[in-house]
Amino acid sequence: MKKLKTVLAIFAFSIVTLSCSKDDPAPAPAVNTFPEENPIPGFLNSTGLNQVITSDVLTSGTYNNFGFAFKPKVNGTINSIVIKLPQSDGGVSVKIWKVSTATLLQSIPIIVATNNLEGTTSIQKIPILKDEEYIIAMRTNSFFVKRRTNNSNINFPVDSGNIKITGNVYTINDNYPAITEAVMDNKIFGEITFNFQQTH
Repeated sequence: MKKLKTVLAIFAFSIVTLSCSKDDPAPAPAVNTFPEENPIPGFLNSTGLNQVITSDVLTSGTYNNFGFAFKPKVNGTINSIVIKLPQSDGGVSVKIWKVSTATLLQSIPIIVATNNLEGTTSIQKIPILKDEEYIIAMRTNSFFVKRRTNNSNINFPVDSGNIKITGNVYTINDNYPAITEAVMDNKIFGEITFNFQQTH
């Protein structure tokens, strides 16, 4: 009986030991979360369009559309809109368009409550595709004008991180905006931009 108990004890110990020595399941691979990017600071620094900054306010009730065209170099999402105006505006309308089809992807009303202070507004994420061209523009009567000291033109496109900026937008048309002609390549109007996040 003693021998049987000893054998059973050894057997049980062996099972426990084997169970504990089995390799744990491999941990799931870490999800690679990419940082958010705002393309405008890099664009302004590389082009020198932040050398001279002035501001303008249109006559009350008059609004224009200001922004820029761009292509992502990777797939990703637009997570938020960033706006800075010289004069607060209770009714900024931001639109994001797909250029190839002139399709409006999203229209976003944004309140800019404070003069000359950058504000960020989270939005429902907008997926955008590598090498597809898009336009972001805001309808406002208050804006900054940014240019070089010598007022010279810049050559588009301009890379800023994972975003390639392909042109300026300035139009009085509230529908699909056209990318401006070369005469506007010496300045940018705004300031509007976005936070972009690569997805893979």
